[in-house]
Amino acid sequence: KEGKPMKQNYAYEPLNQKAPVKRLVVQVVATMIFAIIVYSTFVMVPKCYGFETVLLLVVVLLIACMLLILLCESRRKLPDLFNCIKMGTYVLWVVMMLVSIGIISLYFVFLVPTFSIQNHGNVFVSGISSNVSVVKDRDGVIHIRADSELDAMFALGYATAQNRLWQLEFQRLTANGLLSSVLGPKLEETDAFLKTLRLQERSQSAFDSQPKRMKHIITAYVKGINRFIEMEGSPFVEFKLLGIKAGQFKEADVFAWGKLLSYSTSNNIGFEIKRFELLAEGLSKELVDSFFPRTGDYPINSPTIVQLSDYLEQFNTSSFPNSRKAKRSSSSFNYPFEKVNSDNKEKRERFLKNLDMIGLPLFEENTYSNGWVIGGSKTESNYPIHCNDPHEPMQSPSEWMLVHIDCPDYSVIGANIPLLPVVLSGHSKHISFGVTVSGADNQDLYIINQSDFEHYYVDGELLEYDIKEVSIEVKDDQNKIILVRSTIFGPVLSDHFPISGVSENLPLALKWPSIEKTDSTLLGFYEMMKSRNYDEWRKAQKHIIAPILSWTFADIEGNIAFSAPGKYPIRSDSHDGLYPVVATRDNIWKNYIDFENVPHILNPQQDFVVTCNNRMMPQEYPEQYYIHSFTQAYRAAQATKLISESDDIHLEDVIQMQLNQKNLLVEEMKFIFEKMEFSHKRENKWKSTILDWNGEMDATSRISTIFETWLMYLKYVQAGIVKDYSPKWTKVGYLLDIFRKNDNSVCVEQGYDSCIQFAEECFTKALDLWHMSATNKPPEWGSVHQAALRHHIFNEVDMLSCLGNRFAHWGGSDATLNPGRYRYTLEQLENDKQVYMPSGPSYRHCVDLSNENELSKFILPPGNSGNVFSYFYDNLLKKWTKGEYIPMSWDFKERTHSYMYLRPKKL
Repeated sequence: KEGKPMKQNYAYEPLNQKAPVKRLVVQVVATMIFAIIVYSTFVMVPKCYGFETVLLLVVVLLIACMLLILLCESRRKLPDLFNCIKMGTYVLWVVMMLVSIGIISLYFVFLVPTFSIQNHGNVFVSGISSNVSVVKDRDGVIHIRADSELDAMFALGYATAQNRLWQLEFQRLTANGLLSSVLGPKLEETDAFLKTLRLQERSQSAFDSQPKRMKHIITAYVKGINRFIEMEGSPFVEFKLLGIKAGQFKEADVFAWGKLLSYSTSNNIGFEIKRFELLAEGLSKELVDSFFPRTGDYPINSPTIVQLSDYLEQFNTSSFPNSRKAKRSSSSFNYPFEKVNSDNKEKRERFLKNLDMIGLPLFEENTYSNGWVIGGSKTESNYPIHCNDPHEPMQSPSEWMLVHIDCPDYSVIGANIPLLPVVLSGHSKHISFGVTVSGADNQDLYIINQSDFEHYYVDGELLEYDIKEVSIEVKDDQNKIILVRSTIFGPVLSDHFPISGVSENLPLALKWPSIEKTDSTLLGFYEMMKSRNYDEWRKAQKHIIAPILSWTFADIEGNIAFSAPGKYPIRSDSHDGLYPVVATRDNIWKNYIDFENVPHILNPQQDFVVTCNNRMMPQEYPEQYYIHSFTQAYRAAQATKLISESDDIHLEDVIQMQLNQKNLLVEEMKFIFEKMEFSHKRENKWKSTILDWNGEMDATSRISTIFETWLMYLKYVQAGIVKDYSPKWTKVGYLLDIFRKNDNSVCVEQGYDSCIQFAEECFTKALDLWHMSATNKPPEWGSVHQAALRHHIFNEVDMLSCLGNRFAHWGGSDATLNPGRYRYTLEQLENDKQVYMPSGPSYRHCVDLSNENELSKFILPPGNSGNVFSYFYDNLLKKWTKGEYIPMSWDFKERTHSYMYLRPKKL
C-alpha cells in the first residue's frame, strides 16, 4: 500500500546475459596485459632492486579487482554491500589502469630511447675513410677493427658515446666548470674552484702544442663522439631526467679531463692543506708532523719498489747531491691565521662534500693500487707474467672501459678511460703494461704577500695579478661573475677554495705542472700504448709531465721493468714541500730531475717488481729530489713474500694473489691484545680468538668484524686530538706509533689512565655493538663492509638511487692485497652498522706473455656500459665479487654478442 515500504527480495539470481561476461573477459585480458608490461618493464629491465615487491603488489591488486568484479556481477540483483564492493573495485581498477598507463608512458619516454640506439647492422657515418667493425662480445667488451688508426680512433669515440654518453657529458661539464648549469646552485662553489685552475685555457694551449699526428688522433676521437650525438641525440635516461642534451665536445675537453685525472692522483695539495688547517686550529707543528709519515720515515726493513742493489748498479749516483739526508722544515711555522668560525667550517664541509660527490675528493689517501711483474725465471712458462690492479674510486659506471683496438699500427686490449683516446693498462702482441699511483709530490702551495687585490710582492718587487673575469652558469638562477687571479707561481687557490685559517692579505697560490701552458703527457701515454719493446716504451715516457704514476712493463723478449716518469721539482734547501712556503724567488722550483734519474729499473736481480703504493726508492736515493707520500707496506710485503716463495708461478697463482685477503696488520697489532686485561669471560674469549687468528679477512669471516670494529673505535684517538671526527682521521700508522712508544699522553688528555685502557674500552664497545656474548656469532664481515659503486647523479636522489647504484659484500681492509679500504664515522657505524668502500679494485688484469691470447684475463665492476637499462651495466658485478675474470683476448668470434659496421657515408 501507498506509504508502506516494499519488502526487498534478497534472493540472488544467476546472470544470464552474455554482454557483461564478454566485458569481464576483455577487462581481465586487458588487466593481465598491462600487468605483464608493467612488471617486465620495471623489474626485468632496470633491475632496480626493491621495486619487485611494489610492482608485484600492483599485479596482485589488479587481479584481485577482477575477481571481486566477477563475484559481484555474478548476481542479478545486488545488495548494498556487494554494490559498494563492485563500485569501489571499478574505481580501484580504473586507478590502477591509469597508474599502469602512466608507467608505460614513462617506459616510452625514458626506456625506449635507450633501446633505440643502433648497436648492430650497418651505420653510415661521415668522418671515416673505410669500413670499421665494432663488435661487442657476450661480456660487453668492445672490439674495434679498422684499416687505419684514425678510423679506429673515430670508432672508439663513437663506441664510447654509444655506451657511456652520460659519463662523457658529466666529465665534460666537470672539467669546464659547468656543473651548476645542470645541477643547480649547490655546485656553484665547485665550478668556481674548477675555473680557478683555468683548465680549458691550459687545455687548449696543450692541444695547440701537440705534434700534427697527435692532433689528428684527438680530432678523430672527438669527431666520433660528436657524430654519435648528431645521429642518436641524448638517449640516456640521465639527460631525460635533467631535461638537457649532450653538448658538443672539443679537443680541449680531452686534455681538461686528463688534467683532472692528474689532480685526483696527485693529491699532495690535500696533505698540504690538511697540515695548514691543523696549525690554524692551534696544534703544534711537531704534532702535525707525527700525523703524516714521509719518505724518510719509511721503515727500513719494508720493501721498496727499487732494491738497493739494483739502484747502485743502474743509477749514476755520482751526479746526485752529496747529502743523502732527508730535508726537514723548521720546527715553527709563522703565519697570521684567521680565526676559524662555524660559518667557515660549514661552507668548507659543504664544498668538500660536493668535491667528493663528483669524484674529486681532496682529503683522501692516495687511491691504493697494486701491480707486479714477474720475470721468466720464476714462472712456469719461462715468460713474464704481468698483473695490474688499480684501486680507483668505486663508481657506476666504471671509471674504466674495456676495449680492444686493432689497426695496422698496433693491436691492443685493456682498460681505456672515457674521454682519453688511449689504453692505459693492457697488452699488445709485444708488450704488457699497467699503472698504479706513485705518491710523488709535484704540487706546492705558496703564501702570497699581497699589497691589494690587484698587486702582490715578490722579494720586495710589486707585481700585478693576472685577473680574469669568469662567468658561472647557474641553473634556474642568474649567471654569477667571479674574478680569477693568477701569480707567477700559479692561480690563487684560496680565492675560491675554502681553506680554514687563510688570511685575506696572505692568500695561497698553487704551483703544479699540469696547469702549465704546454703538456705532452697524453702523447707519452699514446706512445707507450703502441710501443713494441722496452726502448720504445722508455723513450715514450720522456713526454710525460703529470701525473707521476708507477708503471710496470713486460715484453715477449723477457724484459720486465718499472718506471715512474714525470716532472719532479727540485726545491730549495729551505723548502721541503710539506707545508705552504713564502712566495719568494728562492723558494720557486729550481728545475726538474733529469729523466735518467727518476725512479726506474730494468730486469732487477730478484726478477720481479712489486708496486703497492710503497716507497719507490731505497734510503740512499737523495730525498732532495722528491718528497714521497706512501702507504703502509703490508700489501707490498705480502706480495713480495708470495712471489719470493715460488719459482714455478703460473697465471692462476697471480690471480689468487690479487684475491688474497690476509691482513698482516693483525699480527702486528697482537702485542696490544696481549697487554689488554679483562675480568669478563666474554672479552677474554674473543681476545683469545683474535690472538689465535691468522688474519684471513674474506667476506664470510666473522672474527674480522670484531677486529675491524675494535680498530674503528681505536683509530678515533687521533680524531680526539684534533677535535674533528670526520673519516679522514683514521691513521693506523700513528696509532701503532703511540702504542709502540708506550706514549700514554694522548689518551690521558682524553680522560683515560693509559692507551691500553682506551684499547680495552674500545674492545668492549665493539662487542657491545654486535650484542656479543661468549657464545653467539658476530655478523659476517661482508654483510657489514660493502663495496659501494655509486652513480654520481642517482646517488643524490633516494628514490632513484637503486637505478644507478650497485653494492657487493666485500672482505679485506686497507692492508690486504685484495683491498677493502673503507670510510666511516662512529655515528654511521653505530646507527647503520654499515661501512662502505670509497675505492677498490676498479680494474684488474693478469697477462701471460707466453700465450696472451689464450690465458690472459681481466675484469671490472659493475659492467662495461653506462646505460642503466642495459644488461651490460652490471653483468660483471657478480663475477667481480666472486673473484672471477673474463677472457682478455682479441679472438672474439665465438663470443660475439652484436656486430656493428661503421661505413663511410657518401656525400
